[in-house]
Amino acid sequence: MALKTLSQRAFATALEDLLRTIPMERIRVTQLAKLAGATPQTFYYHFRDKYDLAAWIYLQDYAAVVADEPQSFSPQQIDRMMAQFEKRKTFYQRAFTDKSQNAIEGYVNQHSYSMAQAAVERLQDGRPLTTQQKMAIRYHQYGVMGLFKDWIFERLDMSRSQLAEFQYQQTPDFLKRALSQQSFT
Repeated sequence: MALKTLSQRAFATALEDLLRTIPMERIRVTQLAKLAGATPQTFYYHFRDKYDLAAWIYLQDYAAVVADEPQSFSPQQIDRMMAQFEKRKTFYQRAFTDKSQNAIEGYVNQHSYSMAQAAVERLQDGRPLTTQQKMAIRYHQYGVMGLFKDWIFERLDMSRSQLAEFQYQQTPDFLKRALSQQSFT
């Protein structure tokens, strides 16, 4: 593993450790650096701020599932994705509690929308999305995000696999087709 990745993982571990007892908005880069055994300058070499670090953790979890499974959008893949997020349940609970301007929720929403947009445009040979498609993707992603938060905070009366199946079934057909042909690597 490259030294850069080891440093990034050290900061990620530090953030997860601090989030167990300190809200995101009160965590400082100096605390992260000290806990990771590094300097603030080293932190800023890798990340713009603590929110960029939180986004990096999310992307690592996302990539852990989709990198080995290109073109496999399915209830099973959604379930594996949720299982990956569940490994860091406390991190996601604490990160999604943060409501600051740069909170992870906004990043995840933008990432999900961008991935869906790119997949649909590829399926349509580069033609841009229609207004109807854009709205359908937004509507769907807000529903997925709301259900994800309810699930991660244990406010749903359904299993992870049931939720994955439900989310898959509620995905608009054009988006299912696009994501099924999407290569995530």
